Amino acid sequence: MDYDQIALPIPRSNLAEYLDAVKGGQFIRIFGYVNQEGEKADYALRFGIKYGNLKERDVRFVQDALAGSKPLDLHVRHNVWMPDATLANVANAATSINAVPATLTFKREIAGVQTSVTIDTAIDLYDDASFTNRKAKDRTMVALDYRLPSSHPAAVKALQAVLDGFLDPAPATADYDKQAKSLYSLDSTQRWYLRDVLVVAKRVILAGNYQPKASAVATAVKDAIRRLLLTGKYRQMILTDGQFDHVTIEGQAFLCDGIDEQFYVTLPESMQAVAQAAMVA
Repeated sequence: MDYDQIALPIPRSNLAEYLDAVKGGQFIRIFGYVNQEGEKADYALRFGIKYGNLKERDVRFVQDALAGSKPLDLHVRHNVWMPDATLANVANAATSINAVPATLTFKREIAGVQTSVTIDTAIDLYDDASFTNRKAKDRTMVALDYRLPSSHPAAVKALQAVLDGFLDPAPATADYDKQAKSLYSLDSTQRWYLRDVLVVAKRVILAGNYQPKASAVATAVKDAIRRLLLTGKYRQMILTDGQFDHVTIEGQAFLCDGIDEQFYVTLPESMQAVAQAAMVA
């Protein structure tokens, strides 16, 4: 798209000034955002959100779950690699104290045709030999689907790990330079990021090419917990590279061409001809 025909180019400093003037907590929308897996989606975001505030609320949430005052029902879904010998007897339900009802789905070749097989049974989440994230000969990738109360030992361990991560976080791995409210750059490059935003809604337009991967049980349970947390919806979006259609902030639309990372601002239809004439003059 030739943005010169529909919008006015603006210096990056103007975009930064505009964002600094936007009140924190306002809604912004990113249309047609494409991520690294090729997924294209529209996002509704809350702007200028302080991570520290979200973290405090999430710490209380996890502490309440650990104390049992606000129990959780965790829905966990992930892939694992299972030995074929174990999979052949998986219908025999586990009877250990850590066993939970689960649905297992995997592919099997039947009469020369790849067929999806689903089995409802009970599995022992601490059976590391049967449920691993490592691919190997004579192992099959299996999709697990199960629910855990927050009182289950695996859930308690995962909740404590998430809480420890909040209280003793790992050092930041990247040093961002703040350009404006929620606007950052990295390594003095032209790439700019919209950070300090909270995802409120997402509408997928084109599915991405997500390669199936396996997760250890402990990792999958922690991921299920994080999906319930506000910090799990905290995002950063690339505002350059031309990987979005446009961004609207308080009714104003911004575009980026992805060629020389020039930003543009749209004008009302009735003003476009006047603006273009002024640029030519």
